Amino acid sequence: MADLIMQGVHKGHAIVAKFAAQIVSFIISASAEAGGSVSPVGDISVVEGASQSFTATPDAGFDHVGWDVDGSFLPVNADGSPVIVID
Repeated sequence: MADLIMQGVHKGHAIVAKFAAQIVSFIISASAEAGGSVSPVGDISVVEGASQSFTATPDAGFDHVGWDVDGSFLPVNADGSPVIVID
C-alpha cells in the first residue's frame, strides 16, 4: 500500500493510482550432451503458466534417446516427439 499526501492544495487536481501486474517468470537452463544440440539453448525465461518448446537435433551417427529434466531421465516415444508436462 502506498499513500499520496497532497499538501497546500490551492486548486483542483485529478489523480489516478497506477498499477502494473506482477510478472512471475522462471529460468529454464537448456543444454545438450555431446552428440547433438538443443534449441533454444542457454537460460530461457518463461512466464509462469506459459509453455516453452525445445527441439533436440542429433548429430550424424547419433539418436536422440530422451530428456533429462531436473535429474530425471524421460525417454522419448518411438516417434521421437514426447509430450512432457512438468510442474
